[in-house]
Amino acid sequence: MKPYKQPRQRYSNSVHQALDPVSGESRVFDSKLEKYHFLKSTWEGAKSYIHQPKHHQISYPWRSKLKVRHTPDAEVIDAESEIFVDEVKYDEETQKEDFKEQTEIRSAIYERRGYTYRVITELNVYNGENISNIAMLFPCLRHPAPFNEFEVLTKDLASINYTLREMNNIAISKGLEPIYVKRAIAHRLFSIDITQPPHNWKLNWDHSKVPQ
Repeated sequence: MKPYKQPRQRYSNSVHQALDPVSGESRVFDSKLEKYHFLKSTWEGAKSYIHQPKHHQISYPWRSKLKVRHTPDAEVIDAESEIFVDEVKYDEETQKEDFKEQTEIRSAIYERRGYTYRVITELNVYNGENISNIAMLFPCLRHPAPFNEFEVLTKDLASINYTLREMNNIAISKGLEPIYVKRAIAHRLFSIDITQPPHNWKLNWDHSKVPQ
């Protein structure tokens, strides 16, 4: 008997795209939450993000002789090279007993295979203004890190705690386009609190992170 394939849960008929700053390719996701999980994972330094990884597809019996075939939403290899198999769902969906029961089964299967299975909800993805900020900064990652401009920007500054507006004005005063401030933030030359709105950012930096 052909295994039963569980239908994918969708909250709209539209697709959601994001440009991968590393490969330059357009990524297509089933939901905004999946897209934002990709953005957040990449921002946090993921070495790899594979959407709907077929090599992690599993089948298992559930409540009857039929089998459920499951393909997770993502494989994420984080900055420490740990591999995660992720199911991305809105929190409301994860409260259903069917989902909880199947999550236990899936977790056990992936654990036997040496992977960590995670259920990612909006509670894991959203934190203050992080997603809107990441989405704004993401296109800057398509450009190389502005090391030279960063050195010009920060040279002879009396403080290492400037607002975004102040640093933009400093850039203009030194003959640089303000976009270089944004690119320096995106490439982590400046550190900020990504959960805060841009007008609340305090830009700090550490010159030891800049190649000499």
